[in-house]
Amino acid sequence: MSEPFVDVPPPPSPAPPTDRAARRVVLIAAVAVVSLLAGSAMAVAAVLLLGWRPQPERTYTVLVHLNSDVTTEQKAAIEQAVGQVPNAGAVKYTDKVTSLAKMKELLKDRPDLADTLTEKYAPESFETTVKTREMTCDGIPGIRKLPGVSTLKVIAPITKTRPPLEVVCY
Repeated sequence: MSEPFVDVPPPPSPAPPTDRAARRVVLIAAVAVVSLLAGSAMAVAAVLLLGWRPQPERTYTVLVHLNSDVTTEQKAAIEQAVGQVPNAGAVKYTDKVTSLAKMKELLKDRPDLADTLTEKYAPESFETTVKTREMTCDGIPGIRKLPGVSTLKVIAPITKTRPPLEVVCY
């Protein structure tokens, strides 16, 4: 017993949107945009209030020790290169006598060692300070390769979260 197929009429086509339906779509879109903006603003406020800050500028020291056989021309070239470090302050020269006095001052608690020091062990040097957010050996290219340079160091300052740091550049 089979029954013949009965033609089922197609479903009615959807009615054109009414003003109420159009307003609902606009309202949902507006709520989504406002929620997105409010969430972004709260995220930025939370990041700022919870401690994100740009790294502060610090004063680093660039120290260049000279070879014992450095020439006057080499000293002049080194002094000029140190002065051209970005954000560098004044360049300070330290001769062997002053260097020896500093070394003996550092070893004043060990007179047996301090008495053995002579100018032979005290290097001449150039020093400058650099005020920047971060300082590495990459910020001072070329100085280490100049003739007459023995060592090149970047000395980072002490902070609440960082001990003093001395980096020897190669």
